[in-house]
Amino acid sequence: MYPPWSQGAGPSRATALALTDGEVPYVERLAERIAGFPETAVRIAERRINAAGLPPKEDVHVDSGFFQPLARDPSTMARIRAPDAARDAGTLPRRAGLR
Repeated sequence: MYPPWSQGAGPSRATALALTDGEVPYVERLAERIAGFPETAVRIAERRINAAGLPPKEDVHVDSGFFQPLARDPSTMARIRAPDAARDAGTLPRRAGLR
């Protein structure tokens, strides 16, 4: 049974699956508590948390500029496809929970 907030709006079903039964009530209470704060305050707090934990946009663009040419390189693409081919051929075991 998934908690009510896992259906439709709110945290995803994957988030619900990541919680133990004992954690669900805590998360529900926390969500209700946060919902009681003014929306502006929540948005400002969210921006500050993201600013403290996420790199600046400029850094992401620089990293993207390095990554994209490497990801399009034929040898990189072959290495990325290799696990799929091995898995499809039955020579690579599936990881638990992944299909």
